[in-house]
Amino acid sequence: MTRLKTEDLISSIGNMHAYNEKMIQILGRDIYGVAAYALGLEEKLVMQRLKQCSVGIIPISSGEGIISGFSRLLYEIAGFLGCKAQILSPDQEGFAEAKTRNCEIILWSDDDTYLAENLLHPFQAENGWATGLGYAFALDLMASRCQYEKKVLVLGAGPVGRSASYALSHAGYMVVLCDKDFEKAQNYAKTLPRCAAVDMETIIDYSPYYCLLDATPADTRYSEKYLAKNPCISAPCVPCHWEEKKEYSAHLWHDPLQLGTVIMLVSAIMRKTN
Repeated sequence: MTRLKTEDLISSIGNMHAYNEKMIQILGRDIYGVAAYALGLEEKLVMQRLKQCSVGIIPISSGEGIISGFSRLLYEIAGFLGCKAQILSPDQEGFAEAKTRNCEIILWSDDDTYLAENLLHPFQAENGWATGLGYAFALDLMASRCQYEKKVLVLGAGPVGRSASYALSHAGYMVVLCDKDFEKAQNYAKTLPRCAAVDMETIIDYSPYYCLLDATPADTRYSEKYLAKNPCISAPCVPCHWEEKKEYSAHLWHDPLQLGTVIMLVSAIMRKTN
């Protein structure tokens, strides 16, 4: 996962109710509905299981160290969903503590990995996959409300972009996948139905784009001239430069951590992938 910074998280801490209201406004569903939709589950069942679940959050100090505010935000996300959440001791002590405290799910992240693990029924949900899935269906909900055609430009063929491309192509979208490493994008596109790989020179061939999923690193800038007017943009990139432009705000979904975490958590609890 992209390594977050404390400043990426500060505005989200203590704001889960406002976050949920914004989700309803832009996507037309609350966080339970979006998670259920993305994973192909019944919303009432998702809500019921979340409220029965005990979640342990384990801070990890290895590598570049603990990100201030990260564990707190995870605690607030799980608690907002109705889970019994607790922040455990750091590192190995926390893993041992999770068992003695009968945690069903643990959330933990190091420099390279962010996982939700089901301790009762061995199962893992990984953040790159979960974020791609969540943002793919967030885009689908926006596009459906706007009645846009099922064609989407996906920027970035890393774990999030590949997950999103898979979800969207299997949901009936024509996916145009672009990455600075064209060969990587091309090789993955060949594995999917209705998917074509392009580079920055041939990206115009499929334009204009009413739907965009931006899963590129923070230092990447995409030329907006290929976008249609009033596009739907789903942007898991951190930081998100699309937020700087007010003209996109009505059909833009971005958050630094929440949606991917919710999809991970529900997936681990229900042991469901999509």
